Amino acid sequence: MQEAIPAEEVCEYTYKVELIEKNKISLVVFNTTTGIKYQRYIEEYSDIWEFLKLNFQHSFSLCFKILVRALLEKDPNFNVSIIHNIDYVILQLSYINDLLGFTIDINVNQYKKDNLQESVNILDYKLRSSGDATAPSIYCKANVAER
Repeated sequence: MQEAIPAEEVCEYTYKVELIEKNKISLVVFNTTTGIKYQRYIEEYSDIWEFLKLNFQHSFSLCFKILVRALLEKDPNFNVSIIHNIDYVILQLSYINDLLGFTIDINVNQYKKDNLQESVNILDYKLRSSGDATAPSIYCKANVAER
């Protein structure tokens, strides 16, 4: 009799790293399994930058270049892991080198611009990715008044 092996959810992620202003990086983590998007801004004079800057020789442009190499170019000198929490994920980035190395943790919050629209997008994504060609697509435009 074979021993039962516990099932593990396999999550795939895609990343987007953009320099949206001279001193502001947009970091997006997209869970392709659930359709949930996480986003974090790193600004040069923010608390997160104070935490990160030692690992990047106090160079904001070097931080951007390293994030691009690790997440978009998939440089083998970097190891990228995602740790799930309820409303956010922790992007764990490790640099592996003979002479020096580091590991940083970046909390990336779930993107919640419009909760109703995001829920519809997630449901639509799940339907489309289920492989059922006959599954209807959900189209909804939420009317939200500007506040």
